[in-house]
Amino acid sequence: RRIMFGFAQDATARKTAERQLSEAARAQAEHNQALAELSRSDVWREVELAQVLGAITEAGVRSLKVARVGVWLYDEARSKLTLADLFEQTTSAHLAGQELPRLANPPYFEALDADRALHVVDAQSDSRTCQFGPDYLIPLGITSRMDAPVRRQGKTVGIVCCEAVGAARAWT
Repeated sequence: RRIMFGFAQDATARKTAERQLSEAARAQAEHNQALAELSRSDVWREVELAQVLGAITEAGVRSLKVARVGVWLYDEARSKLTLADLFEQTTSAHLAGQELPRLANPPYFEALDADRALHVVDAQSDSRTCQFGPDYLIPLGITSRMDAPVRRQGKTVGIVCCEAVGAARAWT
């Protein structure tokens, strides 16, 4: 008589984990490439802040794969944020000048005062950002936001705001 033995193993979980690791490594390489390009860019030698911010926002859109990245700066009294530069991927346009007053947006500014990044998966329902819904988030299709503080000499002087459209995005 002949007897055959065989063993089988479901490799689905391992293959999924390998694919996720490969995607994470590729994303990290893209981030590193964008940062390397910024560090080698001649724009840093320019004195125009607008050019530097434009390079930063464009690199942010490319490396984070988001629809919009903007840099907002506080006024001296921290009573408002003013848009210094926003790059919009779909139109390749740069915008500037919009103001966001503290008094009109208390929950958002209170969250920013904590000096930590805001990771907002559902911007339209999150208590910190839902006030932007009807006039800003909904018309532009923004579903998720990540706002990170910009510091200069240890003091928060503004934020970098990254906005995703489409499916809600969990920030990592």
